[in-house]
Amino acid sequence: MPTLKKTRKDGPEDSKFISSLRRRNQLHRKSAFEMGRIDDFDITADEDDWNELVKKGRVKNFSINTLPAEFFGPASKASHRQYAMLRSYSPLIQSRHKFYDNMGRFGFNTDLISEASKTLKSSDDWCKYICVLRKGIPESRLQEGDPAWPGSFMAAKRLQEQTATVNGVHDGVRYDRNQPDAEFTDAEDESTPNAAIIVLLQAISQMVPQSRVEWVLNKVRFVAIFKDGRSFHAYTDGALRSKVGLHPMAIVEVKKCVRGKGKQAIIIQETCQVIGWLMQTTADMAVFNGHFLLVSQDRHQIFITFAQYKKGLEDYLKTGQNTDEFLVMETYGPWNAENASHLEHFAPIILSAVQISMRQQIRSNDG
Repeated sequence: MPTLKKTRKDGPEDSKFISSLRRRNQLHRKSAFEMGRIDDFDITADEDDWNELVKKGRVKNFSINTLPAEFFGPASKASHRQYAMLRSYSPLIQSRHKFYDNMGRFGFNTDLISEASKTLKSSDDWCKYICVLRKGIPESRLQEGDPAWPGSFMAAKRLQEQTATVNGVHDGVRYDRNQPDAEFTDAEDESTPNAAIIVLLQAISQMVPQSRVEWVLNKVRFVAIFKDGRSFHAYTDGALRSKVGLHPMAIVEVKKCVRGKGKQAIIIQETCQVIGWLMQTTADMAVFNGHFLLVSQDRHQIFITFAQYKKGLEDYLKTGQNTDEFLVMETYGPWNAENASHLEHFAPIILSAVQISMRQQIRSNDG
């Protein structure tokens, strides 16, 4: 059949092409990212996109365990060919409202969300925080002892406001000018949104009594090790972890730019993080009904991503076994961290995620 002839022909031709790239690298000492660059690259949105990418990148007959080591960079600088061999794709981001339609697939349910909403509404600090955001009261006008003081959410208020204020101008002004998010100037420093999202998650989650899990700023380091010295490392910007054992139940990644500006680099890095996590953990740590959870804040925008654990993919990564499986990065958002209605929608998800993680902790301890 013609397709079989083409497949047999592609193998040696692709190998020759990759070998020529390696020889050129020996002469010019290019970085892994430069070596692994694919012209007209874009993030794959489905399996068909992935097939086109590996064909375009001339890596159809390679795997993550046979791709030359020169193509491997750390998660933050991973190459296009490295990303392709991880067998992952990221469908178009679904709206924040769509999450509630699909939440059952990730172990959430209406009762859990409803209970979380009640818990939030019973908190004076939370209600004041939402009121402050809704009225657009800046941090400079809030003082401890004032009726509007948001108490335990004041640190989150301050940090999120700092994230959304660039060159002395708050995003509220930009929205009043109908400026698209994609044109927003980057936050002044990545450390500010990094602290902002962790502090916000901590403030929300403190409403769970006797919690066995905690959101931390501590970076989690994953090392993905493949055959013959191939590897890459990935560092997160925080995590939801168990207090005993320090096992990550969710991870956090932060960027100072909006997602639209840095889409390719952001998704590649997040994919590498989840792959590293999958390779260093056990299936029962995919606590959201068999899915891993990644929380992202890109400038002022919050996203949540679920990726399902698949045994076939794990075997492919660790042993080189053939597979038809893919890591599918399913992302919802954005939630604007400075928008009261968005946070009222977002916070019950986080509170419910903590409850789900705690149940997994109890099951693991009982086991």
